[in-house]
Amino acid sequence: MSKQTGSTIIELISIVVFTAIIVLVAKPAYSHYEREAKFMEAYKTLLTLHAREDQYWSNNHQYSPGSCSTNGLPSGSTSFSYTCNVDNSRQGYLIMAKGQGKLRNYSFTIDQAGNKVTHDFPGIQKLPISCWLNDKGICLIGN
Repeated sequence: MSKQTGSTIIELISIVVFTAIIVLVAKPAYSHYEREAKFMEAYKTLLTLHAREDQYWSNNHQYSPGSCSTNGLPSGSTSFSYTCNVDNSRQGYLIMAKGQGKLRNYSFTIDQAGNKVTHDFPGIQKLPISCWLNDKGICLIGN
């Protein structure tokens, strides 16, 4: 009698089920890290723009006219769009990172005094809040 080789249907189903369980467990963890990385990119960009405006203030004793320059920011980011508005007296400004795509329900700001505020964040009831929240809704960077 010859020996049969190959896999039984039970073995194949076991592999499929095992793979599905790994995917179900890994996807939420990966999504968390992916979103957290995009938040960090937004926070870094906001702080970069804030530092540019502080440097402009140091040299000119007023903030840049119109809107802050977003030239030189990393290109290719589709996670957040950035706006910067300087008030008419050129003594104050507000820089905003507004989420796009899957992050469209998130927004963060920083002003001339360095006040960091979360304006939009799904699942958080009392907004705005005076800090930037991490992916879990915990204050990460405060004032």
